[in-house]
Amino acid sequence: MKLKLLLILTVCFLLVGCTSSQEQLKCDIGATTITITVEKGKIISYYDKIEGDLPQEEIDVLNESHLKDITNNQEAMDKLKDVIASSGGNCNSN
Repeated sequence: MKLKLLLILTVCFLLVGCTSSQEQLKCDIGATTITITVEKGKIISYYDKIEGDLPQEEIDVLNESHLKDITNNQEAMDKLKDVIASSGGNCNSN
């Protein structure tokens, strides 16, 4: 009986614990492509194909200026798409 309970709990943990709450947005802006990873409505990673990874300090500024009161990934991605589109870019979410 204990083995069955342990097996059930392990399976539940794996199913719930292995789901990712991160989403990615790939955007073409001029001559470069950027990949933005969003988690809990905030940018956690920003990679520019030409410039490389954006430092955490600059990611914090982007979060504060564009995603201040957002906690939902979909809202954050919609907001980022609008900001990038206003700069002449085009985005696709993964």
